Amino acid sequence: MINQNFFLILIILTLILSGCGNEQRFQRFDDYVAPSMVSMNYPIKAIERTNTQVDILWVIDNSGSMRAIQQNVITNTGVFLKEFDKKGGIDWKMGLLSTDKSEPPYIGFNSRGGFNYQSSNRVSKFVSAVSSLGLSGDYTERTFTPIMNKLHSSNVFVRENAMLVIISVTDVKEQSNVSPQEFIKFLTNLKTDISKSKFYGVYSSQDFGCDGEDRSWRYDTSRFREVVDATGGSTFAACSPSFGTKLTKLAKEIISYLQNSKIVLKKRPKAESISISYKGTILPGGPQNDGGMWYYDFQDNAIVFYSLDFAPGTQEEIQISFDEDDGY
Repeated sequence: MINQNFFLILIILTLILSGCGNEQRFQRFDDYVAPSMVSMNYPIKAIERTNTQVDILWVIDNSGSMRAIQQNVITNTGVFLKEFDKKGGIDWKMGLLSTDKSEPPYIGFNSRGGFNYQSSNRVSKFVSAVSSLGLSGDYTERTFTPIMNKLHSSNVFVRENAMLVIISVTDVKEQSNVSPQEFIKFLTNLKTDISKSKFYGVYSSQDFGCDGEDRSWRYDTSRFREVVDATGGSTFAACSPSFGTKLTKLAKEIISYLQNSKIVLKKRPKAESISISYKGTILPGGPQNDGGMWYYDFQDNAIVFYSLDFAPGTQEEIQISFDEDDGY
């Protein structure tokens, strides 16, 4: 009897000791505490008001040798404009000049608003304008002179706070009686700062591998290059078989200089729970074309506004609330 009791006690002690030190390897679901809703008031004046305005001026050669290059622009107008629509929130306007200094603008100069992101049938209107250039322009192809003649301080195209982008398209060297230094000075005075201007080139030159009208013309020793370099622009070959891809890249480069106003959040939200209001009115989110006023940028963990026009003052606040994303 004693031996039986001894063994029974020994077994009980073994079981007790074997259970000691084992960690609990589970979590009770009723112990989980969901994060509370994050709510904040954010001063309008604390939102960085970045510039999203850009004035894009095309200067396209309309001499007799430009048929194929003009057609490339026409064919790829849609992909160029699509990049601006995809980004959303960009207040762009465009104009078109020829290299014939005696001709009036072809589009974009008829009013202060001109041809812009709000215009209807944007692609077809610009295609029509380029098609109207024709091939009977002055055989002395000038780029600098028409720009300087049309972009004077009292014109309706250039906006004070907008970036100015010029896209030059030609198959010959620049033939204006204007030096690169004079033209750069003109741009500096026009925008008060040369960094607010970008000059791009689409050229059919010998060193770009193109069989242009002037086979002796090289971009690398041209007056165009001085202006492109001074403004931080870029170029590509007008004869490129991937013209559309190059033009799309140019559009993206322009867009990269423009930033929307945004609020970087300290906590990660559940995107579907974000609510933003101003003076008691809910501001809709989503694509701008669908009426959205903001969107959530997951990569930057930021609320990005297409425009801050809804809040003209700087003393008001917006209200932001969301459920924190804790991974569950």
